[in-house]
Amino acid sequence: MTKEEALTAWKDLGRKIQDVAVQVSEEADPHDDNGENSIIKLWAIALLCRSTNNFVGMQLLLGDSLIVEARTLVRCVYENLFRVGYLVSEGYEAVKIWLLDHDAANKAVGNELQQWAKDHEVEEVEEFAQFMADLNGKKIPKSGMQTQAIAAGLKEHYITYRMLSADAAHPTARVLSRHARQESDGSLTISGASFWTDDDEESETWALACLALLFICLGVNKIVGSSFQEALEQLSAECSKLHADTLAMQC
Repeated sequence: MTKEEALTAWKDLGRKIQDVAVQVSEEADPHDDNGENSIIKLWAIALLCRSTNNFVGMQLLLGDSLIVEARTLVRCVYENLFRVGYLVSEGYEAVKIWLLDHDAANKAVGNELQQWAKDHEVEEVEEFAQFMADLNGKKIPKSGMQTQAIAAGLKEHYITYRMLSADAAHPTARVLSRHARQESDGSLTISGASFWTDDDEESETWALACLALLFICLGVNKIVGSSFQEALEQLSAECSKLHADTLAMQC
């Protein structure tokens, strides 16, 4: 298998996974006699929809040679994966934790707004003051992305997430250095679009995204149930073989 053949194969596989993801989300029904199960299904479907959109966005960015921006969206897919995995593992308890995370974010921003109003002698709205008083009275436990990924059995994939954070999502020295390249004559070339590190980077980006989206589909399918279990198993086998072939090519 050549590098070109590997890239083509990952693209073909990715689009097949994407097609199944869309069909699973369209077929899924969040209604359930058990209210908590209904909410779990709704979160799962929403995460699948977001993941599919991120995956499509990655393709558009790669089409414009925006590799760093494309990998940033792949990082979003991994965040979705950790949430789906945590939802499979913890059920409604995961939803409760995420709602508390939402409260924690509102609490942080709200307290800063209150301080800003105080510093600028702006009269505070009574309803907002009461809202913040209630929010500050809540006990909100800490539960970060890494904790949830480990609880979901996805510790190894958190390493990928860290890698994508460092080489794409954040303005690190590595990311910023990709806008400049020293030429053989000693001159410096500045580029608005990031320079690619090597010929394998696009194929790797597709591979990482395919793996995460496939796992998301499997997790969501486990929660909502669908007629696509056999198709997902076939895609899993195809993904495993392509991964092995890609590694063999690189050796």
